[in-house]
Amino acid sequence: INKEQISPVNIPTYKDSISYDHNQTDSSEECLIEKVPFVQPNAKRLKSIKTYIVLDTETTGLSCKHDKIIEISLARYTNGDRTDCYTTLINPRRHIPDEATAINRIRDEDVLDAPTFADAWPQISRFFDGAVIVGHNVTFDLNMIGYNMPRKAQSLEVSYLDTVRLAKDAFPGQSNYKLATLIETLGISDSQEHRADSDVDLTAKLFELCRATIIDKYERDLKERREQKVKEKAARQANYGWSPLLDKNFVFTGEFQHDREKLQNVLQAVGANLRTEINTKTSYLVYGNLKNLPQWALERKYEKAKKMIENGAQIIVLSEEEYLVLLKSTIEKAPVQ
Repeated sequence: INKEQISPVNIPTYKDSISYDHNQTDSSEECLIEKVPFVQPNAKRLKSIKTYIVLDTETTGLSCKHDKIIEISLARYTNGDRTDCYTTLINPRRHIPDEATAINRIRDEDVLDAPTFADAWPQISRFFDGAVIVGHNVTFDLNMIGYNMPRKAQSLEVSYLDTVRLAKDAFPGQSNYKLATLIETLGISDSQEHRADSDVDLTAKLFELCRATIIDKYERDLKERREQKVKEKAARQANYGWSPLLDKNFVFTGEFQHDREKLQNVLQAVGANLRTEINTKTSYLVYGNLKNLPQWALERKYEKAKKMIENGAQIIVLSEEEYLVLLKSTIEKAPVQ
């Protein structure tokens, strides 16, 4: 059956705590699934994944509670290479509907001698060893497995990545994100067989392509940002190399006699930076009248700077008058245009 008829999840990575307790031949009871969203995987996180499991199922229908798995494939990939796999037909002990057969070409007679899901579970469960699970619309497969698990099977905690979401990040603007569409438009394969093992292979290739694309884009953007910073630094040096306040960070607090915005805007003329909070990169704290400041505001800047100075921070504290003197002496150093 085509699981892509189900709307894909919006968040690509979850940690699932799955606990199941139902009869071996009846998947109709409620499935207990606790889903805790992880932070969306970025390029660094994707790059760190060395081993992962790709999963796919073929089923009698789209109901996780009432339908059965009729084929399952799991493959372990390490550094992009398939290192282990298990694929088997599953005897669902029920008739396989014609609409399912029309898609995956699995008939009742094909599964007569196949193991039940409970019989195959020892082989299946060895892949759930903590490695991240990858799949296309993979929550469907995880739910199908959850409802088909033997009654006394140990509960699972599963981290997974959905290639539907990854493909949207890597290749925005596709007509749709079905596996059959993506493998064709991205040049992975000409067709999809809708069989578990071949779909696992295609999903693994899609995952690697998405991962490489996302990482490549991140690294190109990072390189461009670094190059842009170098250019900006060179330009600032050319324009303000004469200024002893070049790239010094100023923070303001209190009430000022002069217009505060004008006091702050002058910093641009001497190559200095305006910042909003005190930290280890702060060069100057300029203060005005502090009497009317609430205690929290006083602590956030003035008192914090004082404590940091006591601990060795090189922060210079200036009154409004001292700041104006500093600006005047700095501007006098500016070259004549």
